[in-house]
Amino acid sequence: MIKIEQATINDIEDLEVIFSLYLKFYETESIRDANITFLKERVQNNESVIFTAKKDNEIVGFTQLFPTFSSASLKKVYILNDLFVLEN
Repeated sequence: MIKIEQATINDIEDLEVIFSLYLKFYETESIRDANITFLKERVQNNESVIFTAKKDNEIVGFTQLFPTFSSASLKKVYILNDLFVLEN
């Protein structure tokens, strides 16, 4: 069974593993410390919302949403920027 949860600061170390695979998929340089800093800052500063998909307590996928605003609807909206799931 897959469990979807909103990531917290306590998930960053585990999240970085799959985030690194995501960057590798897009042939982007992945530096562990930089990845952790980036993810921590987004979560701590409420600059993104990250959801993880876990199977047997292991992260097998994630998505990262960034808040912005819509002039047309006069509301806050979220842009789905990152989405990655392990192939297996």
